[in-house]
Amino acid sequence: AEKVFEAFEREKTSTVSGIQGTGLGMAITKRLVELMGGTISVQTEEGQGTEFIITVRFKTQKSQGKSLRIAELNDMHALVVDDDFDTCDSTTRMLVEMGLRPEWTLSGKEAVLRAKQASERGDAFHVFIIDWRLPDLNGIEVARQIRSTVGQDAPILLMTAYDWPSIKGEAMAAGVNGFCNKPIFPSELHNTRSSVIGSATEEATSSETSDGGEGLDFSGMRLLLVDDMEINREIACMLLEMHGFAVEQAVDGKEAVEKVKSSPAGYYNAILMDVQMPIMNGYEATKAIRSLDGGRESVPIIAMTANAFDEDKKAALEAGMNAHVAKPINEEQLFSVLSNVIIAMK
Repeated sequence: AEKVFEAFEREKTSTVSGIQGTGLGMAITKRLVELMGGTISVQTEEGQGTEFIITVRFKTQKSQGKSLRIAELNDMHALVVDDDFDTCDSTTRMLVEMGLRPEWTLSGKEAVLRAKQASERGDAFHVFIIDWRLPDLNGIEVARQIRSTVGQDAPILLMTAYDWPSIKGEAMAAGVNGFCNKPIFPSELHNTRSSVIGSATEEATSSETSDGGEGLDFSGMRLLLVDDMEINREIACMLLEMHGFAVEQAVDGKEAVEKVKSSPAGYYNAILMDVQMPIMNGYEATKAIRSLDGGRESVPIIAMTANAFDEDKKAALEAGMNAHVAKPINEEQLFSVLSNVIIAMK
């Protein structure tokens, strides 16, 4: 219990040989809670159980949030397919709040049958939201059978808690139009459904959450993350990939220079560079990258440092860095800087 928030720790007894310990999960959890200004603690008693306590202060909401309803989608018929009752319940509640008329089922085979029956009685489903992992038929096969039964008109969204890019090709070939990560949040479901169905109303776009990178699509952009601390890379990777970046990593400045040198011009859209690293620090690495030719020297480089003194910012500029973000990383600040730097370099 004393070490549960440390990376790669486990109890050392004769009964746990070969069993993994905490890995990085609990260490990352602690960092994320601390970044939000909170605390996390554990109370545990052998044979009785364990309780984790997270305390975070939030501001109270001063005004009612924007409605997720879209008039054009009012009363549209929707079918949710998931073998978990709670997921079906929560997702259908969200859809009701958005103005749709949802039904749900725990079975892929029943979903195909319901789609056929609804079409035959003149009350066809306008959208399907299907879990990828189902016990009888997987979500891709359900989508394929629904397409062969009712045609191509109704959008199909696939829900998954797994790495959906690895199944994207197969899913789209089966007729899937979009993807939602689990657990589903109302804003993500709203935006995914709106983009797939094709609604371009002002209300749809105004309700999107602000992430500091508003107005710039990071999808398909490649970023090189340079930091000697594995836990820092894990957290930064998670944030960057959530916003569409393809992330490559380097553990020190020397490796970063070699990666840029061996890659074609324009390969990286940006480099996020820690300044304090062994072997070659961020300032030295930036100077080395700036000395390269063939267009590779112009890649945007953003300094990461735990210090916010004027001399640190001055050193970053003198080395050829384009901007500066403070550590620990603040998500809103990071994506605001990335947006500004990438737009300026275009």
